[in-house]
Amino acid sequence: MQAIKKALKGTKIYEPLKSGKRKFDHVFRNGYCFFASKYYNSFILSSVVEKISSKAHNNEPLYIGFDVWNTSMWKYESLYHALEENSHFVPVIIMHPNPGQTLDVKHKALVQLIHYFNPDQYRVYKDVQWNGIDFEFDQDLKKKIDILFLTQLPNSYLPVHSLKDFLLCYCMYGFAIFCTKENQNRITDNILWKYFVESPVLIEEAKKVTFNKAQNRVYTGGVFGDILSKKGLNNRDPWKLTDKSKKRVIWAPHFSIRSDNIFHLSHFLGMSEYMMKIAEDYCEKIQFAFKPHPFLYTTLCKEECWGKERTDQYFSWWADKENCQLETGDYVDLFHTSDAIIHDSASFIIEYLFENKPGLYMDNKDNDHNPEDGFCTMAKEALKCYYRGSSEDDIRFFLNHIVLDEYDEIKSQREQYYQYYLTPPNGKTAAENIVMELERGLGIFNDECTSQQKQVDYQAAH
Repeated sequence: MQAIKKALKGTKIYEPLKSGKRKFDHVFRNGYCFFASKYYNSFILSSVVEKISSKAHNNEPLYIGFDVWNTSMWKYESLYHALEENSHFVPVIIMHPNPGQTLDVKHKALVQLIHYFNPDQYRVYKDVQWNGIDFEFDQDLKKKIDILFLTQLPNSYLPVHSLKDFLLCYCMYGFAIFCTKENQNRITDNILWKYFVESPVLIEEAKKVTFNKAQNRVYTGGVFGDILSKKGLNNRDPWKLTDKSKKRVIWAPHFSIRSDNIFHLSHFLGMSEYMMKIAEDYCEKIQFAFKPHPFLYTTLCKEECWGKERTDQYFSWWADKENCQLETGDYVDLFHTSDAIIHDSASFIIEYLFENKPGLYMDNKDNDHNPEDGFCTMAKEALKCYYRGSSEDDIRFFLNHIVLDEYDEIKSQREQYYQYYLTPPNGKTAAENIVMELERGLGIFNDECTSQQKQVDYQAAH
């Protein structure tokens, strides 16, 4: 313990805490992260890179696994297809439905994943086993994957000595909002081989709070931005058919309704009832899409909150109301075909700016701290592109004047933000930049190989 404290006092991470137990947990967690990441990066990482690089030089295919939790978090379509077009890489899907959630929620997520990832269009590992309680990978999975893209970064004590068979990569399924030690200096943040980010500003901020000084972070652009940037005739229209033209407004509440949540962004409990009244009052003029965060349902279902019965009744109301609908899956086309958004989400702060349409961000006045204190510069600047509100009157003003009357005075501000923060470098898409960086990091170069031929080869081998 004293050795850990001594090592950490030489960094900016060690901060004395009042509570004895909290102090021990804090120091132990950061001590483990510090020493484990040092050990991995000093003694393991280079040998793994060398092993995988040699496979590529021997013309062996490199299998790139995507750890997929649910369809709503699957934002890597452009990267998957860019890897398909590269002769060295074979992308595969690993279904890992909503770890940590209830059995019922995991099962629903699994059904959606199976429906979405058609084996005729995607390579799906069938080695993920259902044991009745949780999802487990088979013991040989780590030997089949060369590079694994994580959906979320775990905050657990990873056994880094076991990560000798594959490299870990990460690009957010959304966009970076927070830049704090708690969410930027976990052990995974420090042992990733490549951490792909949306803006060079994020790298500079991460240098201040990470043990490895953000040396593994690479500016490529946000991969989800490749999809959000594509608007055209192929967009599916997910809205209910109506007999008259109406404005289309998304309401997207966050799941952080509990005061003990580290973010506590959500204003849902304070506005859930009057949003139903607003939907009824604007029935002839506006359609509403209720797009809750994927974890809001399970949070509300807990007995200390609403319970399952009340939660189901509330969600059903939005699904059945004539001018309303419930959206729980992919939302790209919902964004493209909408007119405005009302939300208190995190990643949506930046994601909806790709549309250059007006948004109202709902501030949680019940929060005893300001969540924006932990926001990165990119997120703080994004919030300046939103109208702000915290009450029913604020929402009605937004709907009447900004949405219906189309008096949008900060449109040019959103355009400037897009050009400065959301445009990928090198005149390429984020996915193309990521593939280039994988090649560069492994010292390999591309040659011709069609995705159709790789699909045939994969099916023959499995």
